[in-house]
Amino acid sequence: MNRAQIELVQATFADVERDGERASAMFRGRVAEIAPHLVPVLPAEPVAALGAVVAALHDLHEVVRRAQRLAEAHVAAGGEVGDVAAVRIALLWTLEQLLGPAYGADVRNAWAATSGALATVMIGAADLASF
Repeated sequence: MNRAQIELVQATFADVERDGERASAMFRGRVAEIAPHLVPVLPAEPVAALGAVVAALHDLHEVVRRAQRLAEAHVAAGGEVGDVAAVRIALLWTLEQLLGPAYGADVRNAWAATSGALATVMIGAADLASF
């Protein structure tokens, strides 16, 4: 992810935060459809959890630290390493629904790059936490 992608993610996340309750409900609903076993291990406030990471995107070390903590909490709550992919799918779907026409190619690519980087870190952290 590059600087322009980080700025797009942060700008569009501000729109998501404005409707945080709806975003959380949509995200939880989508997770329930594609991976119902994950609903009990989701963060209580998924938009807030993501917001903490999005706010730190200009500080790679902080992003890695926050993503690792999310993964460790997920495993501690009974989640598994492979769950990260389902969460990423639900996130990208939720963004597309919430942002509508604003979810164009540049925004979609920025979120894909960002969520892909986070997923990589989280999978590694979840692997370690599973031992």
